[in-house]
Amino acid sequence: MRAFSFITGGRRCLLERTVTVLLIVLLNSVIPGVASAERAEFASLVMDAGTGQVLQQANADLSRYPASLTKMMTLYLVFEALDHQTLRLADQLPISAHAASQPPTKIGLQPGQSISVENAILALITKSANDIAAAVAEALGGTEQQFAWMMTTRARKLGMSRTVFMNASGLPDPQQTTTARDMSILALALLHDFPQYYPYFSTQQFSYGGATHPNHNHMLGVYRGLDGIKTGYTQASGFNLVASAQQDGRRLIGVVMGARSPSNRRLIMTSLLNQAFGNERVIEVRESTSPMPTLARNERPQMVATRTTSRPSARAGSRTSSRASKRAIVSTAPTRGAARSTKTSRSAKSASSTFAMATPKPAAKAKRSASATRTLASSATSSARKAKPQLVSDVKPKAKPTVRRNKRVLVSAR
Repeated sequence: MRAFSFITGGRRCLLERTVTVLLIVLLNSVIPGVASAERAEFASLVMDAGTGQVLQQANADLSRYPASLTKMMTLYLVFEALDHQTLRLADQLPISAHAASQPPTKIGLQPGQSISVENAILALITKSANDIAAAVAEALGGTEQQFAWMMTTRARKLGMSRTVFMNASGLPDPQQTTTARDMSILALALLHDFPQYYPYFSTQQFSYGGATHPNHNHMLGVYRGLDGIKTGYTQASGFNLVASAQQDGRRLIGVVMGARSPSNRRLIMTSLLNQAFGNERVIEVRESTSPMPTLARNERPQMVATRTTSRPSARAGSRTSSRASKRAIVSTAPTRGAARSTKTSRSAKSASSTFAMATPKPAAKAKRSASATRTLASSATSSARKAKPQLVSDVKPKAKPTVRRNKRVLVSAR
């Protein structure tokens, strides 16, 4: 009897597990919005670092895996410790067995060895060393798990409301997620809170232990004015990049998440920055209610669209947390059909107002009596050779562009 009960219990347990797995697969494939970060789409965002204004966004609030972009927060806490003098650049960080056991990429130090704080910073920025990230975590948090809690707590204080950190390196963890918007907030915080340490991000190569480690950000020294910040990649995340560039006194922050290759990532970032620096076809979108709503994936805010007429003026920014509540959300509207002006003599004047459209008169007011129609017909015959003036009602209204949150700019993530 006991053997029979054991067999039937095992079959029941196996059946319950099978049903559970089938339900999870069904929910992920049928119900929209029930999806993991692995299935999220390509995401991007461009922000003016001087004003906090978002100039472009695509899927900016969808969950993504940060990969090694996680090390940006690890470095933020290192810089904070240096600022509070709980760490010094010359201090030595011990390498534990846990740190040495981290998978690549890594420097490859053995348990019992140590590395200076300054070399640890350079190893994180250039080599994106996972073993050094774990060593930093243990030095500042005691354990990497405790340090991850510190990272998430700091993220909330900075305004990164949709980010959870589970480790210091960005190695795969299904619960470690972020968004393109949150990564732009972190980049802005690094720029504004620690300008004395930001130049580390422009390091193109790092020599240590007889080996030279080049920076994974191959846009350094190639794109004009680009001087940081960090790359990231796992199979689940795709190719990620947070970059910052300054041209003619104006600094921008760009975020690309989920690109298909390093070259695709560079192409997208280059196109986004070129467009933003050139002020090309950027439409500002202001929300009619709150400036920074928290939306479910399938929700869409009511928006009022206006054409930007000049570059936003760069001014000294406050800390990131105060900036996040004042940010304007910006999207890119369709640029081809909607941006063409009508072929009239006043096309140059009408180009300054994209959404000002001539409205045809109602059909009820357009009805005329039979006698008036005959009069107009006879007068039209006599004046056929004269140039007919173009009436406002004759102008064909332009198609009103639809502002979409998920509209991509210039290039595809393919």
